[in-house]
Amino acid sequence: MKSVLTVFAASFVLTLGGCATVNESLAQLNQSLNAPSYEELEDSSENGQAIRTEISDYDKTVRQGMLIGAAAGAAVGVAAANSKKDSDTGDVVAGALVGGLIGGVIGGLGGKAVADQKAKQIVEEDKLDEEILAQSARNDRLVRISNAAKTLVSEREAQLAALTEDELEEKQRMTLLIRDDVKTLDQAIQAAQTDIDSLNALKANFETAEDQAKIDEQLLIAETQVENITLVQAELETLQARLS
Repeated sequence: MKSVLTVFAASFVLTLGGCATVNESLAQLNQSLNAPSYEELEDSSENGQAIRTEISDYDKTVRQGMLIGAAAGAAVGVAAANSKKDSDTGDVVAGALVGGLIGGVIGGLGGKAVADQKAKQIVEEDKLDEEILAQSARNDRLVRISNAAKTLVSEREAQLAALTEDELEEKQRMTLLIRDDVKTLDQAIQAAQTDIDSLNALKANFETAEDQAKIDEQLLIAETQVENITLVQAELETLQARLS
Protein backbone atom coordinates (compact mmCIF):
# COMPACT_ATOMS: atom_id res chain seq x y z
CA MET A 1 0.00 0.00 0.00
CA LYS A 2 2.81 2.37 0.89
CA SER A 3 4.45 1.96 -2.51
CA VAL A 4 1.11 2.60 -4.25
CA LEU A 5 0.64 5.84 -2.32
CA THR A 6 4.20 6.84 -3.16
CA VAL A 7 3.54 6.17 -6.82
CA PHE A 8 0.38 8.28 -6.85
CA ALA A 9 2.03 11.14 -4.93
CA ALA A 10 5.04 11.15 -7.24
CA SER A 11 2.84 11.21 -10.32
CA PHE A 12 0.66 13.98 -8.89
CA VAL A 13 3.65 16.15 -7.97
CA LEU A 14 5.12 15.74 -11.43
CA THR A 15 1.83 16.77 -13.00
CA LEU A 16 1.56 19.89 -10.89
CA GLY A 17 5.25 20.57 -11.34
CA GLY A 18 4.82 20.64 -15.09
CA CYS A 19 2.01 23.20 -14.76
CA ALA A 20 4.09 25.34 -12.42
CA THR A 21 7.05 25.33 -14.82
CA VAL A 22 4.90 26.44 -17.75
CA ASN A 23 3.18 29.11 -15.67
CA GLU A 24 6.50 30.39 -14.35
CA SER A 25 7.91 30.60 -17.88
CA LEU A 26 4.88 32.57 -19.06
CA ALA A 27 5.15 34.88 -16.05
CA GLN A 28 8.82 35.52 -16.75
CA LEU A 29 8.10 36.24 -20.41
CA ASN A 30 5.38 38.66 -19.37
CA GLN A 31 7.76 40.47 -17.03
CA SER A 32 10.47 40.64 -19.70
CA LEU A 33 8.03 42.47 -21.97
CA ASN A 34 7.11 44.83 -19.12
CA ALA A 35 3.48 44.19 -19.91
CA PRO A 36 1.00 45.46 -17.32
CA SER A 37 -1.50 42.97 -15.96
CA TYR A 38 -5.11 43.04 -17.06
CA GLU A 39 -6.10 44.46 -13.65
CA GLU A 40 -3.62 47.30 -14.04
CA LEU A 41 -5.20 48.28 -17.36
CA GLU A 42 -8.49 49.16 -15.57
CA ASP A 43 -10.86 47.82 -18.21
CA SER A 44 -14.22 49.61 -18.33
CA SER A 45 -15.81 46.84 -20.41
CA GLU A 46 -18.55 44.91 -18.62
CA ASN A 47 -17.55 41.71 -20.43
CA GLY A 48 -13.78 42.09 -20.04
CA GLN A 49 -13.39 40.55 -16.58
CA ALA A 50 -16.39 38.24 -16.95
CA ILE A 51 -15.01 36.52 -20.04
CA ARG A 52 -11.60 36.08 -18.43
CA THR A 53 -13.14 34.42 -15.39
CA GLU A 54 -15.30 32.18 -17.59
CA ILE A 55 -12.35 31.12 -19.73
CA SER A 56 -10.19 30.46 -16.68
CA ASP A 57 -12.88 28.21 -15.19
CA TYR A 58 -13.42 26.43 -18.52
CA ASP A 59 -9.70 25.84 -18.93
CA LYS A 60 -9.50 24.32 -15.44
CA THR A 61 -12.30 21.84 -16.12
CA VAL A 62 -10.65 20.75 -19.37
CA ARG A 63 -7.25 20.37 -17.72
CA GLN A 64 -8.66 17.93 -15.23
CA GLY A 65 -7.97 15.44 -18.00
CA MET A 66 -4.29 16.04 -17.31
CA LEU A 67 -4.64 14.08 -14.07
CA ILE A 68 -6.03 11.18 -16.09
CA GLY A 69 -3.00 11.45 -18.35
CA ALA A 70 -0.60 11.42 -15.42
CA ALA A 71 -2.36 8.48 -13.76
CA ALA A 72 -2.37 6.53 -17.01
CA GLY A 73 1.29 7.31 -17.57
CA ALA A 74 2.14 6.17 -14.04
CA ALA A 75 0.26 2.92 -14.61
CA VAL A 76 2.31 2.29 -17.77
CA GLY A 77 5.50 2.98 -15.84
CA VAL A 78 4.54 0.62 -13.02
CA ALA A 79 3.60 -2.13 -15.48
CA ALA A 80 6.94 -1.79 -17.22
CA ALA A 81 8.82 -1.95 -13.92
CA ASN A 82 6.84 -4.97 -12.71
CA SER A 83 7.50 -6.82 -15.94
CA LYS A 84 11.23 -6.72 -15.27
CA LYS A 85 12.80 -9.59 -13.38
CA ASP A 86 14.02 -8.84 -9.86
CA SER A 87 12.17 -5.51 -9.83
CA ASP A 88 11.88 -3.88 -6.43
CA THR A 89 9.96 -0.97 -4.94
CA GLY A 90 12.55 1.47 -6.24
CA ASP A 91 12.02 0.27 -9.80
CA VAL A 92 8.27 0.60 -9.44
CA VAL A 93 8.49 4.16 -8.13
CA ALA A 94 11.01 5.10 -10.82
CA GLY A 95 8.69 3.67 -13.46
CA ALA A 96 5.79 5.68 -12.07
CA LEU A 97 7.87 8.85 -12.08
CA VAL A 98 8.81 8.45 -15.73
CA GLY A 99 5.30 7.36 -16.72
CA GLY A 100 3.71 10.14 -14.69
CA LEU A 101 5.99 12.72 -16.28
CA ILE A 102 5.14 11.53 -19.78
CA GLY A 103 1.42 11.32 -19.01
CA GLY A 104 1.40 14.70 -17.30
CA VAL A 105 3.22 16.47 -20.10
CA ILE A 106 1.01 14.91 -22.76
CA GLY A 107 -2.10 15.69 -20.71
CA GLY A 108 -1.04 19.30 -20.31
CA LEU A 109 -0.59 19.65 -24.05
CA GLY A 110 -3.92 17.98 -24.76
CA GLY A 111 -2.15 15.52 -27.06
CA LYS A 112 -3.65 12.60 -28.92
CA ALA A 113 -2.05 10.06 -26.58
CA VAL A 114 -3.85 11.28 -23.48
CA ALA A 115 -7.10 11.61 -25.44
CA ASP A 116 -6.77 7.99 -26.54
CA GLN A 117 -5.99 6.81 -23.02
CA LYS A 118 -8.96 8.71 -21.62
CA ALA A 119 -11.22 7.21 -24.29
CA LYS A 120 -10.06 3.67 -23.51
CA GLN A 121 -10.69 4.20 -19.82
CA ILE A 122 -14.23 5.45 -20.52
CA VAL A 123 -14.86 2.37 -22.72
CA GLU A 124 -13.55 0.00 -20.07
CA GLU A 125 -15.67 1.55 -17.34
CA ASP A 126 -18.73 2.00 -19.56
CA LYS A 127 -18.99 5.69 -18.73
CA LEU A 128 -19.87 7.25 -22.08
CA ASP A 129 -23.11 8.83 -20.84
CA GLU A 130 -21.27 10.30 -17.85
CA GLU A 131 -18.58 11.76 -20.11
CA ILE A 132 -21.17 13.15 -22.55
CA LEU A 133 -22.90 14.88 -19.63
CA ALA A 134 -19.61 16.43 -18.52
CA GLN A 135 -18.79 17.46 -22.08
CA SER A 136 -22.23 19.02 -22.47
CA ALA A 137 -21.59 21.17 -19.39
CA ARG A 138 -18.23 22.26 -20.80
CA ASN A 139 -19.83 23.06 -24.15
CA ASP A 140 -22.48 25.17 -22.41
CA ARG A 141 -19.66 27.19 -20.89
CA LEU A 142 -17.94 27.42 -24.28
CA VAL A 143 -21.13 28.82 -25.81
CA ARG A 144 -21.27 31.47 -23.07
CA ILE A 145 -17.65 32.36 -23.80
CA SER A 146 -18.40 32.67 -27.52
CA ASN A 147 -21.42 34.92 -26.92
CA ALA A 148 -19.52 37.09 -24.44
CA ALA A 149 -16.65 37.40 -26.93
CA LYS A 150 -19.00 38.76 -29.59
CA THR A 151 -20.31 41.33 -27.14
CA LEU A 152 -16.77 42.22 -26.13
CA VAL A 153 -15.86 43.08 -29.74
CA SER A 154 -18.81 45.47 -29.91
CA GLU A 155 -17.70 47.11 -26.67
CA ARG A 156 -14.13 47.49 -27.92
CA GLU A 157 -15.38 49.03 -31.17
CA ALA A 158 -17.42 51.56 -29.19
CA GLN A 159 -14.42 52.36 -27.00
CA LEU A 160 -12.24 52.97 -30.05
CA ALA A 161 -14.89 55.12 -31.71
CA ALA A 162 -14.94 57.35 -28.63
CA LEU A 163 -11.17 57.98 -28.78
CA THR A 164 -9.83 61.26 -30.14
CA GLU A 165 -6.59 61.61 -32.09
CA ASP A 166 -4.69 63.25 -29.19
CA GLU A 167 -5.50 60.55 -26.62
CA LEU A 168 -2.21 58.72 -27.10
CA GLU A 169 -2.06 57.23 -23.60
CA GLU A 170 -5.60 55.89 -23.90
CA LYS A 171 -4.76 54.40 -27.31
CA GLN A 172 -1.78 52.61 -25.80
CA ARG A 173 -3.98 51.27 -23.01
CA MET A 174 -6.57 50.05 -25.52
CA THR A 175 -3.85 48.38 -27.59
CA LEU A 176 -2.70 46.43 -24.54
CA LEU A 177 -6.26 45.55 -23.56
CA ILE A 178 -7.11 44.17 -27.00
CA ARG A 179 -3.83 42.27 -27.13
CA ASP A 180 -4.80 40.68 -23.82
CA ASP A 181 -8.27 39.91 -25.21
CA VAL A 182 -6.70 38.02 -28.11
CA LYS A 183 -4.40 36.07 -25.80
CA THR A 184 -7.29 35.19 -23.48
CA LEU A 185 -9.44 33.90 -26.34
CA ASP A 186 -6.49 31.84 -27.53
CA GLN A 187 -6.55 30.09 -24.15
CA ALA A 188 -10.19 29.18 -24.72
CA ILE A 189 -9.46 27.89 -28.23
CA GLN A 190 -6.61 25.68 -27.02
CA ALA A 191 -8.73 24.25 -24.20
CA ALA A 192 -11.60 23.57 -26.61
CA GLN A 193 -9.21 21.83 -29.00
CA THR A 194 -8.22 19.51 -26.15
CA ASP A 195 -11.89 18.63 -25.72
CA ILE A 196 -12.25 18.06 -29.48
CA ASP A 197 -9.25 15.71 -29.46
CA SER A 198 -10.85 13.75 -26.62
CA LEU A 199 -14.19 13.53 -28.44
CA ASN A 200 -12.53 12.28 -31.62
CA ALA A 201 -10.69 9.65 -29.60
CA LEU A 202 -13.99 8.62 -28.02
CA LYS A 203 -15.63 8.34 -31.43
CA ALA A 204 -12.88 5.98 -32.57
CA ASN A 205 -13.58 3.72 -29.60
CA PHE A 206 -17.38 3.52 -29.81
CA GLU A 207 -18.89 1.81 -32.83
CA THR A 208 -22.68 1.88 -32.45
CA ALA A 209 -24.64 4.53 -34.35
CA GLU A 210 -26.31 5.66 -31.13
CA ASP A 211 -23.03 6.23 -29.32
CA GLN A 212 -21.45 7.98 -32.31
CA ALA A 213 -24.46 10.28 -32.62
CA LYS A 214 -24.07 11.36 -28.98
CA ILE A 215 -20.41 12.15 -29.55
CA ASP A 216 -21.02 13.89 -32.90
CA GLU A 217 -23.56 16.20 -31.27
CA GLN A 218 -21.00 17.41 -28.74
CA LEU A 219 -18.27 17.60 -31.37
CA LEU A 220 -20.38 19.85 -33.57
CA ILE A 221 -21.06 22.24 -30.69
CA ALA A 222 -17.39 22.44 -29.69
CA GLU A 223 -16.12 22.86 -33.26
CA THR A 224 -18.74 25.53 -34.07
CA GLN A 225 -17.84 27.55 -31.00
CA VAL A 226 -14.13 27.32 -31.79
CA GLU A 227 -14.89 28.70 -35.27
CA ASN A 228 -16.96 31.53 -33.74
CA ILE A 229 -14.31 32.44 -31.18
CA THR A 230 -11.60 32.34 -33.86
CA LEU A 231 -13.61 34.81 -35.96
CA VAL A 232 -13.99 37.12 -32.96
CA GLN A 233 -10.27 36.85 -32.32
CA ALA A 234 -9.62 37.97 -35.92
CA GLU A 235 -11.94 40.96 -35.46
CA LEU A 236 -10.04 41.97 -32.33
CA GLU A 237 -6.75 41.71 -34.21
CA THR A 238 -8.19 44.01 -36.88
CA LEU A 239 -9.11 46.55 -34.17
CA GLN A 240 -5.61 46.26 -32.77
CA ALA A 241 -4.13 46.97 -36.20
CA ARG A 242 -6.19 50.16 -36.41
CA LEU A 243 -4.45 51.43 -33.29
CA SER A 244 -0.91 50.79 -34.54
